[in-house]
Amino acid sequence: MKLCYHISMKRYLAVVQYLGKNYAGFQVQENFLTIQQVIEETLEKVFKQKTEIFASGRTDAGVNAIAQTFHFDAEITIPAQNIPLAVNPFLPDDIKLLSCKEVASDFHARFDVKKKTYEYNIYVSPVELPIINQTSYWLKKPLDVKQMKICARVLIGTHNFKAFMSAGSQAKTFERTIFSINITQNKEQIKIEVCGSGFLYNMVRIIVGTLIEVGYGRKTLDDVKNALNAQDRSLSGYLVPPNGLFLKEVRYY
Repeated sequence: MKLCYHISMKRYLAVVQYLGKNYAGFQVQENFLTIQQVIEETLEKVFKQKTEIFASGRTDAGVNAIAQTFHFDAEITIPAQNIPLAVNPFLPDDIKLLSCKEVASDFHARFDVKKKTYEYNIYVSPVELPIINQTSYWLKKPLDVKQMKICARVLIGTHNFKAFMSAGSQAKTFERTIFSINITQNKEQIKIEVCGSGFLYNMVRIIVGTLIEVGYGRKTLDDVKNALNAQDRSLSGYLVPPNGLFLKEVRYY
């Protein structure tokens, strides 16, 4: 007598790291190569079934991730912890799964997020440095990091961040909470780490652009306060390039 074993549908949470320079962002787009498209096509190849993934949030074209998260449902026999080993050989060199685990059937990678942390990398040098330039923003002149730290405190807390959002957003509300902004400097390298409940379209990159203008004396503490209170995009700083931005951590607790 032949025994039949039923493989039940399970939900998995995966962590992926990627360099974004070769992709038009995370979310699937018609006529453009994206991170989501590559991962879904690879999972389908490995699992022999169509697999849709749901990320903690989208990242824009050129933005990187140290640890982006997504969930997916699949009927597979591969142990969750071995999924990266099975999938990574079929992924390109600039996209790799770091880990995977089984989660509850009602878990959602986006809606269950409690905190997200982004990191923006800057380097200061009289000349452009080809290697570091791939994942950092090049500035020629030193910044007043002390003044940047003072102004960053204004943005911590729950505020309407409409002034720090690019046009084209589909957000219905503009209130977000920033838990911390940490600015560290090691010789010519500067890191700006922003942790919050969630972020508007290009919000982190505009915050960084604003703080850079403060660092160069082009904006003051009052200017940052006015931009926040007036909810006017024209009063905040410029949009820095995407290559220096990394989604660093997504927390669900």
